[in-house]
Amino acid sequence: MTTKQIQLSMAIPLLLVILSACTGCEAEIGTLHNLLTGKDRHPPVLLSVEAISSTEIVCRFNEPVECDDAFPWSVSHGQEIQYMADGVETIILCGRPIPKGDTVDIEGKVRDAAGNTTWFSTSCWGYNDNVPLMQINEFTTKGSETNPDRTELLVLSDGDIAGATLSDGPDDLWNSRVILPSRQVTKGDFIVIWWKGTPKESVAVGENGSRIYSYPVDGEPGLPGNNGILVLSASPAPQAKILDAVVYTNRTTTTFNGFGSRELLQKVMRIVESGYWKSSTQTLDANCGIDSTHSTATRSICRTPGGQDTDSKSDWHVVPTRGATFGSENTKEKHSP
Repeated sequence: MTTKQIQLSMAIPLLLVILSACTGCEAEIGTLHNLLTGKDRHPPVLLSVEAISSTEIVCRFNEPVECDDAFPWSVSHGQEIQYMADGVETIILCGRPIPKGDTVDIEGKVRDAAGNTTWFSTSCWGYNDNVPLMQINEFTTKGSETNPDRTELLVLSDGDIAGATLSDGPDDLWNSRVILPSRQVTKGDFIVIWWKGTPKESVAVGENGSRIYSYPVDGEPGLPGNNGILVLSASPAPQAKILDAVVYTNRTTTTFNGFGSRELLQKVMRIVESGYWKSSTQTLDANCGIDSTHSTATRSICRTPGGQDTDSKSDWHVVPTRGATFGSENTKEKHSP
């Protein structure tokens, strides 16, 4: 027997074993066929959906696609739409402007060059081209019935807060969040988020004529008391522009680099890697956070007024008992343990 005959006699039983293992299983036979032919059987993957203007929505995929015209695409609220594929993106043109910050539902179907199809149903938020600059200015996480947990945002420029989002984590790593409605604000205004309880007034006039807008949060777990993160984004969309972020810890645990949970460590890593919070050490640990040990329901964690914004714990301090100043200028006084 020649060498080629020996190789062939060994290969045939091996192929028969593979075929017999796949007998009666259509999916596995397809897999074997793919292996032998090299044909692409992977459907396109939807990576993101984003409104880029008041009438345009872009759907991004992991490979070039074509629109499947046999499946009519749709956008909620009775929108008349046109859609077209352009490489890895599909652009949807809406007949009417989508209100800023409003949620719209989208359904569509695409196929790749090999004929693999993907049907998807997703949502996006109306485009807001006038989101003001804002920063997290003060917060409490150990609230009581009379002094519930709150977060104060300071408005740094005029604009519309429609869709601006405050959450306890970036992108999809959050458990609690609030999406703000459309409202025109001016530089110096305050926005106070009530994680628990109900504000006495939704709008009030503060010092120097500034306005205080208060929003209750319903149906959310709220903020962790000792170790957590706050992220302020321009919209609820994944990978939306981050306006500000804050990390706080009480440094009493050694697990997960002192953050106490894998989830929080992942959240902080995401923010630090993106450049929105700074750690003074190469190894990320809980010491990078604001020390929350002595904060209480009335000892808020407060941004030091007049200081430089360095995106680090050095920008912050804990105020004395009953020193919280939600809706007004922060105090420079510090709690002395």
